[in-house]
Amino acid sequence: MTIPADVGRQRRRRRRSQSKSQPSKDPAKAAPVSAATVIAEARAPSLDKSPEAPMSAAEVARMKVTLRFLREHRHTLKLKVNAAEDLLLNGRREPTDRGLCRHLLSKLERSRVVAAAEKMAPAQATEFLAGIVRFAPEVPYLVEFLRSVKASARPREAAAALTQALERVDFAETSDAQMRDLLQLDPCFDLSNIDRLLSQIDGRMAMGKLAVRALRAVLVVVLAGTVFVQALLVLALATDPEDGSLPLTPLRVITILGMVSVQVALVCVWRLVTMVRRGTVFSHAAFRYVDGVIGAIVAAALVWFAVTAVNAPGQRDDPGVTVIMGGIGVAILGVALIVLVLRMLLAQAVARDVEAAQMQAELDEVI
Repeated sequence: MTIPADVGRQRRRRRRSQSKSQPSKDPAKAAPVSAATVIAEARAPSLDKSPEAPMSAAEVARMKVTLRFLREHRHTLKLKVNAAEDLLLNGRREPTDRGLCRHLLSKLERSRVVAAAEKMAPAQATEFLAGIVRFAPEVPYLVEFLRSVKASARPREAAAALTQALERVDFAETSDAQMRDLLQLDPCFDLSNIDRLLSQIDGRMAMGKLAVRALRAVLVVVLAGTVFVQALLVLALATDPEDGSLPLTPLRVITILGMVSVQVALVCVWRLVTMVRRGTVFSHAAFRYVDGVIGAIVAAALVWFAVTAVNAPGQRDDPGVTVIMGGIGVAILGVALIVLVLRMLLAQAVARDVEAAQMQAELDEVI
């Protein structure tokens, strides 16, 4: 049975009119979501469980949304996937394998995300980074997203987004570089959050009272032990003569001097702990105590070499003992070199602290 041409045209017109009357279900044409809402609703897929653990229906649903975004920006992100991951991206395989989903998400590289966003217009970059933040709300991606929002959105919306980001950032796990990136966004700060941010920074610099007291107790016990050993050696010098088998007097004198170097190191460490407790360790005043520790360790190594030299004549039948003692002296010098490297790190930290003080002054001007 054939259908007349005019009837067919009427049906096609009717279908077109119905399709035009129906609302579009394209998510890209949905109402835009504010940046603060994006950050508030961002949730990373809970893939930290065992790879064999089954995924819940909610996890599968969120993973499907993530895969849809990755599929749309697959070439932009330059994702290199295997056959199983390709099936995931194309929707031909259900995202129920936790280990496979974790492996796929691990291929997302921040450098490629930043490079792709830099090539986009501000509004397009904001939408792109919003998709990233929705399933990877990590501090580096949050910072890039906030920068894009600051460049493309109104100041009030940017301030609201930054406020929401500060509410969910864990400052205890934030590096100094990431903290500096957050501070550089200060023009869109909500001023009510500046005190909270600065208190978080101060909290990271403080050492717990319990740890300080425990370390001081250890230092007192060790210092008392060295004084006790020195007293015994001085008493032995006065009352216990040598029997001729070992050069006891030189060894006792050298040991007393070695205890002095240990005591100097303990006093310097005590002073550094006090500065850490007061929050003043990142200053040039700390270098004198670090230099004191290095000098004390070098002096202890020299004392040990002296003990080795005094003891060497009595070890002619077994020279291995002298070699071992010499190796111990070299190891003590190695500890001094380690402390020297830590001193260099302290110098970098002092420079960072000066930079942070300048940033805080700029924040005070904003307030």
